Amino acid sequence: MVDATTLKEIFDLIGIDLDKAIAVSEDNDPFECEFEITPDEFLSFAELDISGEDSHALVNGLSNAKRAIDAQIDLVFQCLHIRPGVIRRHKLEILNDLGIVAPRIIRKIRDARNLLEHEYKCPTKDQVEDAIDIATLFIAACSRTMHLFPKYLYIANGDVEPDNIHLFKRSVHIRADWAEEKLTAYADIVGEKPEKFIEVTNKEPLYYDLLRLFVLSHIEKDQTQAIGTLKKYL
Repeated sequence: MVDATTLKEIFDLIGIDLDKAIAVSEDNDPFECEFEITPDEFLSFAELDISGEDSHALVNGLSNAKRAIDAQIDLVFQCLHIRPGVIRRHKLEILNDLGIVAPRIIRKIRDARNLLEHEYKCPTKDQVEDAIDIATLFIAACSRTMHLFPKYLYIANGDVEPDNIHLFKRSVHIRADWAEEKLTAYADIVGEKPEKFIEVTNKEPLYYDLLRLFVLSHIEKDQTQAIGTLKKYL
């Protein structure tokens, strides 16, 4: 049985070199989390609002576009069980860091929110339409990532392991249990039964850093920086 209580111990056991490591995910499943009023419904409300031209309709349209964005943000956090207080960063910064949403969309969201929250001006119809477009892009970006999300993540040395994860000889295998709000890591060595070595809950910063690898491997983005962040635990 693997006797390890920290990420460093298990990486040392497997011989993972983070300078050469890769992360690969598999077994994508849909999340079963939703709100009574969905982000898409708030978008529909906003579209109905801008059929009018008066200030009441325009303010409502912008407010519902903002609600659509806020609902989508909270939905992502609920599905992935992210606790902003553990990470101590703004929610939009967390989404950007995870790679779920492009930075340019984040900037546009901030601009749209500031228009209503800080300037207290009646928006123009063009501004409301822009806000609705931004909300639509944001929801679509989140939905593409969250529609089917991986349950397993494998971290291995990319210079020695084959392309097929099922042929990896030595890897760290991380299983997500989203309902239990935890990630469970195993030492995976060919010829040996995988043994649980550590459970990481969403109350720990490590949960967030491993989650980022789940996202980046899922959307096939560069993982170099995300893998590098694990060095602080080693």
